[in-house]
Formats: sequence, structure tokens, C-alpha cells
Amino acid sequence: MIPPKYKFYISKNGGDKVEVNPHYKELNKKYAKESGQEFFRISLDGKIKLFGNDYEIVHNSSLEDHMIFTIDKYNRTSGKWVEYYKGEFNKTDCKLDYEKKSCELKTTALDEYNDVVNKYENTYDLIKLAPAISRINLYKRSLMQVYVRGSNSISNFFGGIYWESDVNEAIDNHNDLINKYYFSYIKAGNEFYIRNASISDVNGVYAGINGYWSKWNPGYTCKMELVDESSTPYRVRLYRNSDNLLLYQSEKKWDVSDPDNKYILRGDVKMVNVNNPDDTFIIESPFVYHIYRRLLCDVDSVEDSEGIKNTYDLPSDDFVTDNRNYKKCIGLTGGMFFCTSRAVDKPTRYGLNDYGQYFTNEFIPSSAGIGRPLPISRNSWANASLWYVYDSYYSLFEQRLRKQYTLRDSYSIAAAIKALLKEIDPTLQHEATAEYSRFLYDTTAPMPMARFYVHITQKTNILKGEYDQPAQKAEVSLEDIMKMLRDCFRCYWYIEDNKFKIEHISFFMRGGSYSYNTNVQLDFTKLVDQFNKKLSSYFQSEVEYDKTDLNQRYEFGWMDDVTDLFGGVTIDVKSNYIQKDKTEEINISQFSSDVDYMLFNPSNFSDDGFALLCPIKNGSSLELPIIETQLIDENGDTYSTVIQNFYASWAYLVHFYMQDMPATDIKCNVLGNLYASGVKMCMKHTIEFPIEEDLNELELIKTTIGNGKIDEISVNVNTRHAKVRLLYVPQ
Repeated sequence: MIPPKYKFYISKNGGDKVEVNPHYKELNKKYAKESGQEFFRISLDGKIKLFGNDYEIVHNSSLEDHMIFTIDKYNRTSGKWVEYYKGEFNKTDCKLDYEKKSCELKTTALDEYNDVVNKYENTYDLIKLAPAISRINLYKRSLMQVYVRGSNSISNFFGGIYWESDVNEAIDNHNDLINKYYFSYIKAGNEFYIRNASISDVNGVYAGINGYWSKWNPGYTCKMELVDESSTPYRVRLYRNSDNLLLYQSEKKWDVSDPDNKYILRGDVKMVNVNNPDDTFIIESPFVYHIYRRLLCDVDSVEDSEGIKNTYDLPSDDFVTDNRNYKKCIGLTGGMFFCTSRAVDKPTRYGLNDYGQYFTNEFIPSSAGIGRPLPISRNSWANASLWYVYDSYYSLFEQRLRKQYTLRDSYSIAAAIKALLKEIDPTLQHEATAEYSRFLYDTTAPMPMARFYVHITQKTNILKGEYDQPAQKAEVSLEDIMKMLRDCFRCYWYIEDNKFKIEHISFFMRGGSYSYNTNVQLDFTKLVDQFNKKLSSYFQSEVEYDKTDLNQRYEFGWMDDVTDLFGGVTIDVKSNYIQKDKTEEINISQFSSDVDYMLFNPSNFSDDGFALLCPIKNGSSLELPIIETQLIDENGDTYSTVIQNFYASWAYLVHFYMQDMPATDIKCNVLGNLYASGVKMCMKHTIEFPIEEDLNELELIKTTIGNGKIDEISVNVNTRHAKVRLLYVPQ
């Protein structure tokens, strides 16, 4: 190789460049990735010394002088001198020898990343920066609330999910619940205990609704039945399920005021064996759960099977903690409610009964075609549990009750980044076009994904619902935004030709392209050494594995508590070669995205930070989509959920991790059809070879091992000998 030609210069305080003749034994230009990023920073490795007049330039400088050290390299192809390295220093960075009149330089590289990196953590008020404003249409959706009379909490059901909220006070008055708070009375859940039956298997907890109580393991059933068809008095009767044999019945008969809501409240019901009158017992510890239901909404009327009904104004002193974004309510009748004594030995998320067993929602066979049971008023349970199952018509009913409104103050991610860059480094450009990000802006998505558009808004603009006054402060750093894009969408930024660009991790894994094997700059399977006539990569095949990022588990969350679909998502990786004790917690510290929950429960959210929104285009407007999706519950059963802002939920976002997983065998706690399509490039290989010009850090290098992604480069300035560390998909 023809020896390279270089020129060296020093300039002071922006003045003219002065050519110098530095001395160095070995000097290497290095390219290394910034921590946690995909772009490369350069540095010089080696001792650079100045003598004589060159030494005097530094020696005669003041401590405040700002100096630039430049290396220009002669490009033989173009016949021009090209800037090869530029670094800054001042006198205090140098080692000076007054006797020998020598100066050893220590420079800090100057590149297109300097201003951005130096101001990366600086916080700016987006509102003052005045980015372009976007308007997004979204919906206030109805919320069903179920209350057990006298309970300290209320159960909220919405879109196939649920949560519980505290109440300001427990309401134990039936008339207040009906006439003041506009609930409808549903039915009574009922549990009791049988302790002293001579048939030992009969003993245990019984629970049910409307005069039908079951005991599990083994199965027995109590029923409140008419004595005969022509009379009104009822008896309680106990049957063995296996053969429907009547074993016991109540000694007394009694009338029932509501045949559709039968329950046992008295503790003196004496049961007698129908074949042995001496075998008796008393039903003990009866407990009644009176269930009420209402709908929270923002519309003036609703239509159900009984016709159109006007809604009521939500009481200003409503006993539920926080309903400030909703003005209307109405009681709802009907519905599918269950009270069960079913319990299991294996731990569940629903807690223990008094007998050391766990409550469970596995009491309805999947063949029944009924949806997932959701708990009601968990903190009021004794030894039976209460459950609600969404009605088959509820989805259509909910659609008719949506109220659309417009969020007037949001920013596209492009507008926010552009405004921040104007403050940080005005020379950098960023626009909402595919040139700057195919992932974010291309009209045709570059990978399997929905074409949504990332937006942010100060969180109170959501929490206040249809606000009169938008947020007055929205502080954020470029680091906050880029960390969110990295952790939510697996997107990384880099600078090219003064353009601030953003792409998905798969783009970098494929050498700066979304297509496979297209961006290969060197092919060592074809390059032959001119002296020994062997492949240039000959005897360079040693590999090792870096297990640093091979996590066994991923846990995803936001800065606030959210519903299970948006938070609480986990991925477990099954492999023998990963770090089996390492969990990565991915929490988006400055953002939340559960819009429905923000509107329903604003007091559960901090006012600080931003809401992350992923609207789609509907004609000329932006709209938050409401998506129905299939999930799996803790038992592995599939259920449907209907969610607003779904593309910003972890149930969707985890798909962007699938091309860069530690291994292919994975399991997600909420998704049954999630598959890893790519594995982390954790196999390392170093190759050495001569080069005339520096490499493109983005593009791949093909070797006999495979297509390698550049991880680090070191180039000897004098010999032009390059040492390159490559990453491969593990083999």
C-alpha cells in the first residue's frame, strides 16, 4: 500500500490554521459506539508530541485559549485534501516539558455529535419553543361501575379489563344507592357454611346467586325450591351433583318476596336428612353481597333493550373518589354475575380464603362459551368470590355511548424534535419525511406494523378531559424523547449529512437498511491476499460471545400505574445460553399512554410528564384508534379487549423487540401469538486488514462466519492497518 499523506494544523480561538509537524510513534483513529446508542464517536489513541516552534504555540497560549488540532488526509481518488480528524484542547489538557521544549497533546474529538451530546440532558419548555401543534380526535368512553353495598371500594369494568378504586365513604343505604347515586340493584351474592352434617363431604363453603349455591371438591348443590308447583312457600334443598340425589332439606318453609333474588340471610335454617331425621345441622355464617351497577358516561341518553332512557347528572358529592371527567350516569340492570366457593391450592392473583386456598376465576368450563370472569369488590370477599362476565351485547352498547372530542394541543414527535434541535444545534435538520425516518414517517411502513404517527402532549391535557386552558408548561429534554423512542419502539438516532435520523434497531442490524444482505461494503469471502493468495480473512476466525444483554426476562411499565394491557406485560426467554438470573426493567419514566384510564381515574396519575399518543390518519384528521385484540389471561385462556390508543400499549409495543431478542423461544404473559424473528448479535469476531479510506460504520462486512455488524474500528494512521470488531447472530 502506498504510504498515506497527512497534514497537521493548530488554530487558536477561531483564527487561521498553522501547520505543525507532530511526532508520534503509533497513532490510531478509533470509532466506538456511544453507550446505549447505535452511532459512533471518534477518538485518537496515541501520544502526539510537539517540539520547537510547534511547542511554542501551546506554551505561549493562555489558559483560556481554545485550540483546535486538525488532521487532513490526501484522498488519492479525488486528488483533494480532506479533513480526517478534528479535536479541541487547551493548555491545561497538555503535558509540557520546559527543558526539552516538548508538548504532549490530549485532544477531544469534535464531530457532528458534539453539540447534541453536550446538551442532550438539557431541559426545555416545549410550549415556549412553540413547535407546530397537532389536533387529535379521541373518545370519552363509557365506564361500568359495580358496587357491593357497604364496600370500601368500587369495581370498574371497561373494554374487557377492570380495576378497583377507593370510595370516599362506604354506602350501606339501598335508597341512597338507587335514588342519589343512580345505581340499579342487580342481585345478591350469597355464601354460608355447613359444618356438622354427618355426611362429611357435605361440609364446607357454599356460594351462589338467586337461590342456587354450590360447593366444590366434591360437588354438592343447595337450591331454594318451591315445595310444589301450586304453593308459594320455599324450602332449601341439598343435592349430590353426581346423581342429583336429594340428601337434605330445610325443616321449615317460607315465602320469598322476590323469586328472582333468593338468598339466605338467617343463621337458624335447620336442615334435615330426608332419610334420617336424626341427622340435622344448622346453616352457619350466612353472608350476603348486595350488588349494584351503573354506567358512567358523557351522553344525555342511552338505548337498551327497554328503549331510550335519559341519563342523570352525576352527583357533585358522588362517593366515588374521582369521576371529574364524566358528568352523566344511569343504572344498568341485567348482566352476568357469579358468586362461587371455588378455590384451588395453587397460588393465584386473587388471594387466600380462610382455609388456605386461593380464589380463582376458573369455575366456568371453556366449552360454555362465556368470557373471562372478572373480580368484583375483592376486599369484601369472605370465603366466596364475586365475578362479572361481560355481556355479549356490551361491546355494541359501549360503541353507541362514545363521545368524540378533540385534543387541541399535541405535538408530533417530528415537531418536538425539530424544536429541540433548533435550541441545541441549529445546523441539524429534522423533518417528518422518510428521508429522516422510514420507521416513523414513511407512508408505507418498512416492517410489519400499523401506520401510526407518534405524538406527545403534556399529560394534564388528557387528565383534564375537555379542558378550557391547556397546559402552560411542558418541560422535556431530547434525552427524554429519544429514550422513549428507544425503549418503546426500539428506535435509535444518528446524524448523517447534518440530518438527524431515527430508525428501528433492525435497520442497524442489517447494515443501514430494512432489507436483508443489501448493504455489504466488504466481502472477505472473495477478497484474496495478493502475497499468499489466500482469503484476506485467513486465520482470523476466533469468536467469543458477549452475554451482557442476554436477559432472561423483560418487564415493561410506565411512570404511572396503568391497567394490565398497558403495563404489567412481561416476556420470559427460554434458553440455556442466556443469563438466567437477569431481568431488564423497561420503565418509560416521563411518559404514560393509557388514555382511557387517564380519563376515568385522573387522580391516579402525576401531573408531570407527557402522554404518548399513537394516532392514525382518518382522512385529513388524526384519530386515536380503538382496537379490539385477543389476549391471554393468567390461566392461558383467550379473551377480547377493546382499547383506545392501542398502538402505544405494551401489548403492541413489545412486537418491536422481536427482531432483537436474546433467543427465539419466548413467552409473553398477555400474548399467545408473539414470536421472536431475530436474535441479538452477541457473537464477536475481530478481523484485521489494510484500508485506503475509513469504513462506513453502518454497513456490514461479510466474512466466512457471516454478515458482521461493525461494533468498533481502530485504524493505524501511518500503516492504514484496520482492526475491526464485528458482531454476528450467534451460531
